[in-house]
Amino acid sequence: MAIYKNLAFAALIFSLQSTAFACRYVSAVDLFYESGKTTLSEAENKKLQDWFQSTLKMFPAVGSLGIEANAYAPNPDEAKALAKKRGEAIKHLLSQKLPTDTPTRVVFYGHTKPKLDVLPSTDVVFIDITPDVEKLKLPSCLPVPIAR
Repeated sequence: MAIYKNLAFAALIFSLQSTAFACRYVSAVDLFYESGKTTLSEAENKKLQDWFQSTLKMFPAVGSLGIEANAYAPNPDEAKALAKKRGEAIKHLLSQKLPTDTPTRVVFYGHTKPKLDVLPSTDVVFIDITPDVEKLKLPSCLPVPIAR
C-alpha cells in the first residue's frame, strides 16, 4: 500500500513540474497523529517501526534523513509548537538507531486548517531516508532531466 502512495506522490510532483528527474533512491513513510497528540498511536508506531526496519534491510547505509512535521491547532503558534514536538520526537527516536553523523533535515509546519489538500489530516509527519549510494555501490541514478 505504501508503495502506491509513493508512486502517486511521485506522479503528482511529476505533473506539477515541467522537468523531472529519471530516478532517486529513497524510502518514505507518512505517519498520522490524533489531533493534539505528540505521540503516535500504537498502529502508527508499528507502521514506523516496520518501515524503518525494512528500509534498513534494503539500504543498510543511510545517506540522509528528512522529517517534515505538520500539526493543526486554531492558533498558529500552538500548531507550530505541536509540529516541533512531533518532529523532534521522531528525530530523537530515529537518530538513536542511525550513525551520529547522518545528515538530518527537520522542518515544522503549523496549520490552522484541520485538513490539507487530499490528505485526511494536517496532523501528519512525513519521513524519508536516502541511502548512501556510494557506500552501498548502488547503480548510478543519473539526474537526467525528462522534459515534458
